[in-house]
Amino acid sequence: MSEIPIITVSELNAKAKFALEDTFGIVAVSGEISNITTASSGHCYFTLKDKLAQIRCAFFSYGHKRQGIKLQNGIEIIAHGKVSLYEPRGDYQLIVSHVQDNGLGLLFQQFVALKNKLEAQGLFATSRKKTIPKFPEHIAIITSPKGAALHDIQSTLQRRFPLAKTSLFASEVQGATAPVQLIAALSAAELDNTIDCIILARGGGSLEDLWAFNNETLALKIANCSIPIIAGIGHETDFTIADFVADFRAATPTAAAEKATPDQYDLLQQLSFLNNKILGLVQNNVNSKAIQLKWCSNRLSTADKVLQMPWQRLDYGLRLIKDKSRELIRKKLQQAVFITQRLELQKPATKLATQQEKLSNLLKNMSQHANKKITAELLQVSRILHTLQALSPLATLQRGYAIASVNKQIISNANQVKIGDEISLMLAQGKIISIAKDIDD
Repeated sequence: MSEIPIITVSELNAKAKFALEDTFGIVAVSGEISNITTASSGHCYFTLKDKLAQIRCAFFSYGHKRQGIKLQNGIEIIAHGKVSLYEPRGDYQLIVSHVQDNGLGLLFQQFVALKNKLEAQGLFATSRKKTIPKFPEHIAIITSPKGAALHDIQSTLQRRFPLAKTSLFASEVQGATAPVQLIAALSAAELDNTIDCIILARGGGSLEDLWAFNNETLALKIANCSIPIIAGIGHETDFTIADFVADFRAATPTAAAEKATPDQYDLLQQLSFLNNKILGLVQNNVNSKAIQLKWCSNRLSTADKVLQMPWQRLDYGLRLIKDKSRELIRKKLQQAVFITQRLELQKPATKLATQQEKLSNLLKNMSQHANKKITAELLQVSRILHTLQALSPLATLQRGYAIASVNKQIISNANQVKIGDEISLMLAQGKIISIAKDIDD
């Protein structure tokens, strides 16, 4: 028995490569494209398959750029090239020189057929889409517990709206049993009455990887679910039947989490803006009332010392109004700042809408209280003015009386006058100067 020669792995692969290329020469192979990738060099790598087998293919950049054909997963092609072997890894492959379009692949045909069927039934209609809540308290996540999609969703929810509770309903997202598990997860989530919305998600992949989401029974379950569903399946260019049926289709799992929640920092900025606007309106209202009071006080004519006490009371009343208004505004501002700080620390409160309504009512009551106080003080000023008019010597003069004075000193007794004194008589209109000729005590 002759001894078998020993050769190295590289020698064996070189002989196998030569044998394959020499035996087959140029071939034309039909099949469906899947798992297509394009390297930074521009070279295109994909798998060509039929129902029973598959082969790796390499389509170098100078070939497909020259031909200008667009390759994508799911399309049926005829690939022309030579059978070879990649020696460093021992991979059996087809080096493609050019391709022909041979129609849609089987999976893609099934996808299109189901899409057309469900669209005709109205499952994609905008009118049946449920509204996604703006402030969810409880969010259900349906995805694989081992995938990167779960981490992306949870980190995004924590960053944007940490007050929302999340619950994971684990399910396979790929393979023959995945549709059944996804349907079961949706049913379990629907039984929880506290859940506000559902995120149905998984990472990107080929048409085969995402095929679980092209299931008709799953599509009907999504359409009939009582809870709003956000689909975040694959990448931006990936589309599944679940995307079309869901209430909202997000480009990625991260985008789905962003759609499900508000941004806490935007909410805080809006709340701060509204707070400052309301306080500004209240301050402007108080300033306007103070100006009106000042205008009313300026219309009061200056009179004798009889009017000095009422004027002092008026000034005191104005100061009191301003002081009380400032104190009231200061207290309400402190309350508003305290509420804002609490919201900032809690990032923000679960009942954000309720807190915003309470703040609005608080500021409304503050404005009403200030208006009532100003109205009461204006009424007091009106009473003082009526009193002043009743006490004013001008009113007495209007009734025919006169004020007599000698040397600018008001006299009320004849003993204060001597014969020959010049007496000044102030009337309601004008003044009379007379000389005392006779004095009767």
